[in-house]
Amino acid sequence: MEIWKEQVDNVIYHEVGHWVAAKILNFEVGGIYLKWGCGEKGYYLPNAMTNTIYKPSLRGMDEIVDYLKKRSIVAAAGLVCQCAILSTEPRKALEMYSTEDFAKIREFSIIIQGINNPEGLSDEELEQAPLDYQSWCMTEAQKIIASSMKKIEHISKSILKESPPNIPEIALTPEQLTKWFDFN
Repeated sequence: MEIWKEQVDNVIYHEVGHWVAAKILNFEVGGIYLKWGCGEKGYYLPNAMTNTIYKPSLRGMDEIVDYLKKRSIVAAAGLVCQCAILSTEPRKALEMYSTEDFAKIREFSIIIQGINNPEGLSDEELEQAPLDYQSWCMTEAQKIIASSMKKIEHISKSILKESPPNIPEIALTPEQLTKWFDFN
């Protein structure tokens, strides 16, 4: 049976985008987990996850805001990676692969707005602030993805080579991923 290439590529590049952004933003990175499935279009990845280990030591509101911003950039990086490298249409990437990521970004945006504006915002500002924040996150993620495209492509192609669909579940270690990341 064939691999549903479009779906598999989108999932792998999405997860690698998260992983690379987390590494560049100095989070402790774990591995990437892939679970293969089989459907009418062929083998596909119904379940995948990037394990980033968040151990914040936050000493004040500025550090909390900085931490939430970096987490938001990592969340946006999956979609940005798909769109930048695979030319996936953004709406499709969002609907199929990133709804949870963008719910997290919206939640972090609201928390940051509460920290930055303890007296509150108008209803109009509350509507616009998350959209502006999402746009900022996407721009920051684009910078990371653009500067890491060769690494992302190398990691993604290595994952595809090392992850045959006849092995139902694959856990790529941080050591494997770092080796591919450090490859020049």
